[in-house]
Amino acid sequence: MRRKVVLMLCLLLLCGCTFNRETLQNDLQQSLQDSSHQEAVTFTNMNKPLYSYYLPRDIGRVLSNDLSSVLKKDGTQFIMNFNPNAVVIHDYYYEVDYMFMEMNDTRLVSSDSNKIQYEGTFRNKNGQVHNYSCIVDELDNGKYFFILNMEYVYFYTIAEGAELSSLIDTMFDIGQSVTYDSEEIVSIYSLKSSSEYLTENLDEFTQDLPSEGYLSDLIGESE
Repeated sequence: MRRKVVLMLCLLLLCGCTFNRETLQNDLQQSLQDSSHQEAVTFTNMNKPLYSYYLPRDIGRVLSNDLSSVLKKDGTQFIMNFNPNAVVIHDYYYEVDYMFMEMNDTRLVSSDSNKIQYEGTFRNKNGQVHNYSCIVDELDNGKYFFILNMEYVYFYTIAEGAELSSLIDTMFDIGQSVTYDSEEIVSIYSLKSSSEYLTENLDEFTQDLPSEGYLSDLIGESE
């Protein structure tokens, strides 16, 4: 009798995990779809040397340098990086005409026991269509490592699953609003092999924001 009870509990736990994962996967895909098709904010209120962007009033700034910012929403910190190399590649070498690209729905690219990947398109404040990709990786502590790459700007964080949908909406608000000086960026970065922005490689996440620290320090829970 005890064996039957234990077996039933195991089955219930497995079903619960599957349901939660499927629910999260579907919720994230819907959030990405809705946010990527929203109307972009047409003005900016934050200026950096090479680019400007709109920062919603409910978002706080924790740390910042010329290319990167650590932001906070409802106590959860996330990192925004502007990628000048993407400007050089897309605007200088390839000269992609984004005005003639078509909008595509968010699609699930892959999903395994830990990682989920999505792709889609979004329209920026100038009406241009760009590609985006998103990776969600479950960590051992039950939280998720989340990366949203919007070509010229990308975001990442470590957060609870329930927080991701709200963060996605905020990230698209910011990312869609980004505007930059293409000629200035090309003149500075076209001959450089790398840029001084925060890396996605956690093993090399030592940089100048702050002078000493790691990913867990930057996007850990606020005290």
